[in-house]
Amino acid sequence: MTRGRRVPVAAAIAIVAAGCVSLDLESLGHLAPVQTLHTRVLVPAWHRALVLGVDRTYNPFEGSTPAADPSKGVIYVGTSTGRFYCLRSQDGARVWSFDTGEAIHSTPVISEDGATVFFGNEAGRLFALDAVTGEEIWRYEATAEIRCRPLLHKQILLLRDVRGKVHAVDSTKGEGLWLFRGELPEGYLVESSAGVNLAAGRVLAGFASGLAVGLKLLDGSVSWDADLSEYMPGDDPFGGDKTDVSTTPIVIDSTRAIFASYKGGLFAVDPATGSILWRRSDLVRASGISEQGGTIYVALASKGVTAVDLEGGDVWRSTFTSGTLSDPVPGGGRLFVTDSKSGLVVLSRATGQVLDRFSPAWGGSARPLVRAGRAFFVSNGGHLWSFFLGT
Repeated sequence: MTRGRRVPVAAAIAIVAAGCVSLDLESLGHLAPVQTLHTRVLVPAWHRALVLGVDRTYNPFEGSTPAADPSKGVIYVGTSTGRFYCLRSQDGARVWSFDTGEAIHSTPVISEDGATVFFGNEAGRLFALDAVTGEEIWRYEATAEIRCRPLLHKQILLLRDVRGKVHAVDSTKGEGLWLFRGELPEGYLVESSAGVNLAAGRVLAGFASGLAVGLKLLDGSVSWDADLSEYMPGDDPFGGDKTDVSTTPIVIDSTRAIFASYKGGLFAVDPATGSILWRRSDLVRASGISEQGGTIYVALASKGVTAVDLEGGDVWRSTFTSGTLSDPVPGGGRLFVTDSKSGLVVLSRATGQVLDRFSPAWGGSARPLVRAGRAFFVSNGGHLWSFFLGT
């Protein structure tokens, strides 16, 4: 291909989907021109079609949140087609891609030195790729779907698969170090994207049974467990709503971690002992949580977002029409949350007021990436959108 030659948009999109490595990055700058949108906060920069219509399912879903490496000027993201991309963050041009053969709904994590990128797929495989070339370094067989963002601690990768197993993997060799099997209620499976966190030397995880645990980092043995299902209303814990600890725990400090049970509410737990410090039984149907600056943000499916302080007291409540919401992502004075119905919603961190919405077809499921005055959002239709953030 001659440098500088333009490729027709339709042809360029087809080439990108096929994964042809000979594409000219300059010509990709003409791919999928920005649409004119009337927004207050989200100012369109570019977007790329990562999944073509012919590959889209009847009820499309994309669960991979982009990960950014600013030192290289690239972002990494997986797709439901099984292809994993490294894209130039400036314009979305493809640097390389890698085909795993199965859908990817896991969020990638990058090693501290930027040399390796890790992610899982629906076949239960954890991959380590060379971040520069996209070549496979190793793969680890977890045997169940991996939808979480792996947690990298020194040279240990920690993750939870959808069947409730917690894995510790050597990040340099891809060898399993230990495995913890959380109990699943009989005939009950929640295909959750919840991962694990680390505090006070304990690996924190939650399970479909409503159990929260603290595992010893050294060998995965149980240091403590807390049955959050005890606080769920009604005699039948499996009737109606899901009972599971449905989100990745967040760590406030060495003395406080936050767990959310879909039916039981919000819990503050001592990560060293498992003691429950406080709970909010009214904050049910939590689908995402985050914290910044002493405020905890709780996304409640079909209800909106609630902000509480570190002692569980209300700061504000923002009620708006929504489906399932992602973890809210703070960015400056704003809060960004993905909605399975309407796409990307922007709120004021101070008041919870809805400031802006971006509503592509099929909404979105993966949490947005927000950094350095930019926001990146993958729609369930398989498009990656890049925005500048207006004042």
